[in-house]
Amino acid sequence: AVVSTQSGHYGRATEESAVDPIREMYNLREDLKKKGLNFALLADGAWGGYFKTMINGDDASEKSHNEKEQGFVPHCPLTPYVEDQYAHIQLADTITIDPHKSGFCPYPGGALCYRNGKMRYNIAVIHPEVFHGEDDPTMGVYGIEGSKPGAAPAGILMSHNTIGLDKAGYGRILGQCTTTTKLFYCLWLTVARDDDPFTCLPLQYLPDGYTLEEAKTLIKEKMAYKSMSEVYKCTEAFEFLKKCGPDTMINTFAVNIKGNKDVEKSNELQIKMSDVMNIYVGSAAKRVPLILMQSGFNAVKHGAGLADFKKRLGLVDSDNKIDMNVMVNTCMNPWQSNESIFLIGDLFRSIVLNCIACLEDTKIKHRFVVVSDVEKEVSDEGDVKYTFFIEYLTSSNQKETRYQVSAKVSLPGEHVKHLHKFKRHYERVVLETASPEHLHDLMHSVKSFDVLVSDGNENFKQSNALTLTVVDVPRYQRLDESQEVVYPKLARYFVYGDANRVIMSHVITKLPDFQETVMLAEKPHSLTPELLDLGVMVSINDVEGSPIEQDGKMISPLQRDSYDISFKGELFSTIKTTVNIEDKLYFNKISKL
Repeated sequence: AVVSTQSGHYGRATEESAVDPIREMYNLREDLKKKGLNFALLADGAWGGYFKTMINGDDASEKSHNEKEQGFVPHCPLTPYVEDQYAHIQLADTITIDPHKSGFCPYPGGALCYRNGKMRYNIAVIHPEVFHGEDDPTMGVYGIEGSKPGAAPAGILMSHNTIGLDKAGYGRILGQCTTTTKLFYCLWLTVARDDDPFTCLPLQYLPDGYTLEEAKTLIKEKMAYKSMSEVYKCTEAFEFLKKCGPDTMINTFAVNIKGNKDVEKSNELQIKMSDVMNIYVGSAAKRVPLILMQSGFNAVKHGAGLADFKKRLGLVDSDNKIDMNVMVNTCMNPWQSNESIFLIGDLFRSIVLNCIACLEDTKIKHRFVVVSDVEKEVSDEGDVKYTFFIEYLTSSNQKETRYQVSAKVSLPGEHVKHLHKFKRHYERVVLETASPEHLHDLMHSVKSFDVLVSDGNENFKQSNALTLTVVDVPRYQRLDESQEVVYPKLARYFVYGDANRVIMSHVITKLPDFQETVMLAEKPHSLTPELLDLGVMVSINDVEGSPIEQDGKMISPLQRDSYDISFKGELFSTIKTTVNIEDKLYFNKISKL
């Protein structure tokens, strides 16, 4: 038997969006038959079988859609090659298909379809308790897994009858998902800025007739952050979209550090990104900014194709013996907005910068400033914690200190009095790690660490160490060093805290800039406790985003006690409210690199 994958699971072809030339395979078999050789042709459409619906029926059957309607998503057709394969999928002797995948049906629901129904007897499991003769066939006997529930196929039949297996039904849904997939392809192609320390490369080649620079320019100028309607009405953009990327809703890509030729180091980067973008037992789901799957290519199975992909990514593996890790995103939302796709790209880019720095930073001593009082917290189980908030002391002097970090930490009860004593005598309390550490490890993997207390000016440093335990990290961000970064129009701050402590910290963008932290008098109206716990970016409506200098010295833009702010709340709604400043805790200029 020969398997033709139609974006199926055989050989793990799903994530490659692979579609084999089934018509050529059929013609080859017919030629070989004349020479005495025959074989069964099996089509694996476990993932991609439903894409046949994108070519079923005539164009007139497709419902009209108005690009001016809110939420409009254009229908992107299959590329000619893939359309030709699905037009001939019925040439196969058997077809596997999983409705719980591209059929959007509940699990479990799978089908093995035969051209000749007698083939199913080869895997029939006939027992007297489930089989009562040919006149009373039972679904459960035709398959190696035995009895199957009837509710799943009944639901699938209802979906088929309700939605329809043609261009106006499932074909329309999958066509809109295909549009989203191709826009994500455009995102991965352009997510790295020209002066970023990394490159990002999708598995699929560019369409014929486009250079990499031409494609990037087209995407950035006519597709990025545009509405779906704008992309659809731009002939040049939509024609590119129809030709580029995968056809079956799955993008596979890899990120590499510029100048790196080591496959293992590239693999390490994919693993690090996957760790950040996945939820693990014991981790806080609210601190996972984006969920993205990591997968891998086997060097033996993927052969020359993988060798070529490594070469395109700048990696050297002369014998092609090293397996390669890749990232995968699947697009099953037929109503995705294009603006949100490229906003996801901004988030992904920040994650990559964090992960690269995590791999390349050396261990140093890190300094934090205390920005709140210590509070006693008692959990529902009766556990007692003494918690307070700290901010990382950002500096542009060395790459290991180019971060903005906001964290909630706790310390043992016997250490509380020492911190209280120091806070009473000094205006500012600075905590320095007792030994060199990786900042990422301190915030995300080290259970506890020791710090020495000082006033930040070396006038006094406590010799006895305090032990800190990280409770939560609302913000952890590497400074963006790209020359494309610009100051925002309005000053941006990060607001976070809990029921008794609300902190507002300036967001550093383009250098030179400043680090500033203030304590608010109360939680701003309309900022829910859940959003405060998560942390939100706010814009101060009447304060410019660029730094303010007075007499040659950078000063705080917060010269009043009250300001109007706006932020994105639940369901991405714009919220306007007011903040009242109780205490200005810290201000420091961050110089240019």
